Amino acid sequence: MKSLLALVALAVAFAQAPKFDVVSIKPSHPDVGSGVSSRGGPGTRWPGVWTCQNMSLHNIVWIAFNLRSQQLVAPDWMHEPRFDITVKIPEATTREQFYAMFQDMLADRFGLKVHRESKEVQGYELTVGKNGPKFRESTSEPPQGPPPVPQRPTLGADGFPVVTPGSNGVNITNNRARGQWLRAKIDRLVRDLDNAVDKPVIDATGLTGLYDLALYWVVDPMRPEAGGPTIFSALQDQLGLKLESKKVMLPVVVVDHAERVPTEN
Repeated sequence: MKSLLALVALAVAFAQAPKFDVVSIKPSHPDVGSGVSSRGGPGTRWPGVWTCQNMSLHNIVWIAFNLRSQQLVAPDWMHEPRFDITVKIPEATTREQFYAMFQDMLADRFGLKVHRESKEVQGYELTVGKNGPKFRESTSEPPQGPPPVPQRPTLGADGFPVVTPGSNGVNITNNRARGQWLRAKIDRLVRDLDNAVDKPVIDATGLTGLYDLALYWVVDPMRPEAGGPTIFSALQDQLGLKLESKKVMLPVVVVDHAERVPTEN
């Protein structure tokens, strides 16, 4: 009797598990080019919707599991094809619920099956330099009103991209990058450093506040027209931080199965 009641309770819980209000998945148009974008979700200025354009299933799964560099092991074919997705999110959904709903949606629409492992990989540890950080805690107020309208990529007088005022993240144009993080925790910077060095970065700064950070660097210093700081020298000179090479244990998600074509909307 107890087993029967447990099964009934599990079935009820599953039936009541929150799901996206609306899900639309369409193949990206073949002429859209290589540009990729995504935005929205709980904790952003668009908490009721998440969208992506021209995104591979590999990157979609990477976002759904909130992963960082090297944390996804998946078949090569998942880098193509690409999809445009829009999901409407129930009101008051937390970030943790959003990821759970996202993963359930991928299991339902793409037949996604995964398991988790841990592996030791070569990475970096972000620490504070010997002279301390070259930035202070943010004194600015949280942004009000509508989000900033993204500007067309342009270069400033220093040859590096111009960042949209009030925005957060990294802009890359012609092998040159500029990042801006406003009222951000250090782990927000760390996540973008993962991509910049293509290895996992562990925060060992001990800094726990909210900061306004700005950084510019050359993406590929080996290109002849580079002419700028590497990400390593930029961190030291501009922020007073440094990256030290280190072996790190990394939890990974391994894709066991996924369908190339999702079920119909």
